[in-house]
Amino acid sequence: MSYQVGVEIVTAVLLSVSAVTDWFYQKIWIPVLVIAVPAILYCLYGCGIGIGGRIVVSTIIIIVFWGIHVMTAGQIDIGDGILLGVAILGMELWEGFLFLFFSFSFAFLFALLLVVFRKKRQNDRIPFAPFVLAGYLTLLALKHSI
Repeated sequence: MSYQVGVEIVTAVLLSVSAVTDWFYQKIWIPVLVIAVPAILYCLYGCGIGIGGRIVVSTIIIIVFWGIHVMTAGQIDIGDGILLGVAILGMELWEGFLFLFFSFSFAFLFALLLVVFRKKRQNDRIPFAPFVLAGYLTLLALKHSI
C-alpha cells in the first residue's frame, strides 16, 4: 500500500466518523481530528511531499471558517472548519478547491430541497460533515477514474 493511499484511507475514515457523529449528535469530535493530523502528515512525508505549504493552507481554511463562525453567530460551527482544514491537509491545491466546491454544492442542494419541500426553515441547521464526506468521495471517484 502506498503512502498516498494511506492519506486517502485516513481522510475517508476521518470524514466517515465525523459524518456519523455530526448527523446524530450535531457535533464534530475534535479528538478524532487531532488523531488524524499526525497520520496524514506521516503518510505525506512517506510520499516525499512537502508538508509546510499544506499546513499553511489548512491553517488558512480553519481561520477563514473561524471568521465565518463568528460572523454568523455560530450558525456554521468551528468544528466544520477544522474538519475541512484537516481533510484538505492531504490534498493538492486544485483537489482542495474541487473538494470544497463539491461539499458546499451537495449541502446547498440538500438544504434547498428541504426548504422547498418545507421540511426545514432557512434558519434551521443541518449537519455539514455528511456533505463533506460526499464531496470527498466524489473527488476520489473523479481522481481515480481519470
